[in-house]
Amino acid sequence: MQRILIGLLFTGLFHGTIQAQSRFAIHAYQNGMQHMRTSQWPEAMKDLQLAVKRSPDYSAAWLQLGHLHARLGQCNQGILAYAKAAESSPRAARFAQGKLSMTCGLYQEALKAYDAYLALPNLPEAFMKEAERQRRNAHFSVDAIKVAGNQVIEPLSDSVNRQDANYFPSVSGNGMAMTYTARNHQGEAQSHEDIWLATRQADSQWQSQRLKGFVNSGGNEGAATLSGDQSMIIFTACDRESGYGSCDLYLAKAIGRHRTDSAHAWSYVYGKPVNLGPGVNTAQWESQPSLAADGHSLFFIRAAKQGRGDANIWISYWDGKTFAKAQPLGSQINTPYAESTPFMHADGKSLFFASEGHVGMGNLDLFKSVLQADGSWGEVVNLGSPINGPEDDFGMAVNPNGAIAYMSRGKLGHETSTSQGAIAIHRFELPASLVASPVHWVVIHAMDAQSREPLPQATWTLYQHDGFSYNASSAHLGASFEISLPSGAFMGLNVMAQGYNLASLQFDMPDHLDFDVIHDSVFLDPLVESSHFILENILFAHDESTLLSSSIEEIDHVADWLRANPQVIIRLEGHTDNVGSHAYNVTLSQSRADVVKEALVQRGIAANRLMSEGFAENQPLESNETADGRSKNRRTEIFILSTANGR
Repeated sequence: MQRILIGLLFTGLFHGTIQAQSRFAIHAYQNGMQHMRTSQWPEAMKDLQLAVKRSPDYSAAWLQLGHLHARLGQCNQGILAYAKAAESSPRAARFAQGKLSMTCGLYQEALKAYDAYLALPNLPEAFMKEAERQRRNAHFSVDAIKVAGNQVIEPLSDSVNRQDANYFPSVSGNGMAMTYTARNHQGEAQSHEDIWLATRQADSQWQSQRLKGFVNSGGNEGAATLSGDQSMIIFTACDRESGYGSCDLYLAKAIGRHRTDSAHAWSYVYGKPVNLGPGVNTAQWESQPSLAADGHSLFFIRAAKQGRGDANIWISYWDGKTFAKAQPLGSQINTPYAESTPFMHADGKSLFFASEGHVGMGNLDLFKSVLQADGSWGEVVNLGSPINGPEDDFGMAVNPNGAIAYMSRGKLGHETSTSQGAIAIHRFELPASLVASPVHWVVIHAMDAQSREPLPQATWTLYQHDGFSYNASSAHLGASFEISLPSGAFMGLNVMAQGYNLASLQFDMPDHLDFDVIHDSVFLDPLVESSHFILENILFAHDESTLLSSSIEEIDHVADWLRANPQVIIRLEGHTDNVGSHAYNVTLSQSRADVVKEALVQRGIAANRLMSEGFAENQPLESNETADGRSKNRRTEIFILSTANGR
């Protein structure tokens, strides 16, 4: 509202012109102003039109009539009213005319209005700077339209855009579910926001329903972000007893789910929400969260008060127990004007957000910046036309593939409506220059190798060889682990469950895939004597017994597994290919087994639980005639000597 009604600040400039009007016109004008203050738009329109009819040179009435047309999204009528007001009082009228022209996408008209305004003498410095800023926006917009892309920006169906206003989409890791905020609007005092869940069906159509569970209440909830696996949701709620003031961010965990018509879409039920605490929430206004795919970074908006132009993007990091004290992003991202709706793509580096402060096409535009290797943010890029336009474009979410995006589009603060509401969620394809790095959603299931039954107590560690690790327990949602992984990633994976051998695997993501979601299974063998398994991520320097640094994570997890199974005694077995003499391979394989044993002892595992033996090339898994076969034969295994219970 404040964006359009800023022109009301100019009312005092017309005190002198009011005195020159007829008493009847003044009375109509005053009635119109009273109706404006109480949001009685039809009555205000009738009174103000009557005022200018009785006194055609009534500048104050023309100005307020322009404001009212602007409030109602009536572009041509508003611009004409401002032009009439400018005939005798150009200062306020030209400024407002330029602003409305920008809002309506009439950028050449906006340039003319701002040029006329800036040519006036003795301008207030604040308004002069704002006019210069908007003039830059108008120039950018004229050029952006000339090089506009051919993207089709299409609203989602009425099954999603079913309420008066629909916005803030958040997409699950597999792209099959979306939360969004829906608002019923029966007058400003009665508007009500809730979180809705849409699931994509087998025919690719969306079906939506009000989110089930304990998240929605009788108050306002919205602006949610889903974890990739949908196991938790972080959302905004206002004026709760558990809050720190104004609107706060809350977290709720999934307590149940059921399958929808789609093979890969689940509808989740969420438990009682918990305030995220003082690291994130303050007496100020916190809203619009975006949880990074790794769960470690939370982006959100903080402002002194809802609707204020000082809203900026902040970030808080998970420290293993809670979200730590938040910090604002740097001035490369935040401006003195309003930022809105941050979204961190699953690639962990592509940040999309809305802003009024960066050069754009009027109101809120969408932008992208990429996190650099040194932790700084790259150039802020306007997404251009037709993704951005004269309306408010905000609330963007991008599928893991980096190419399909959703956004909210509408005119915030206008009393307009369409068949789908004043604000609707749209879908489009990003141009190649803006596509985020593609990632793939990986779903892994832990199964008993003999019974093929799921293992709900499984715990997982997935890690890159640069030391980054992602730990998760699947106990709360069953024996599965879900994560986004970039194309070309080479990962190590450990899966542990009580009473089972450790599963050690390498996960090599192809550079190019024709699908976005990968399903796989890990089969764990029961922990019994004489069973054995390969430590896929124990790697040595070529022809040496020196462990590569990438092996440290694996050794740590073997130590964890031995601590979780204190009755187990193992033999560490070294194996080589057939390159070199037998004597050399015996020495090399024994030395490698000894190195792993010593590393486990250093981690607190008793030496009497650890044997080591080198088998050279005597137990090949595959033929040594190929490079791939020789690679598989070079390995470290664990052989179970005793489980103490005789199994």
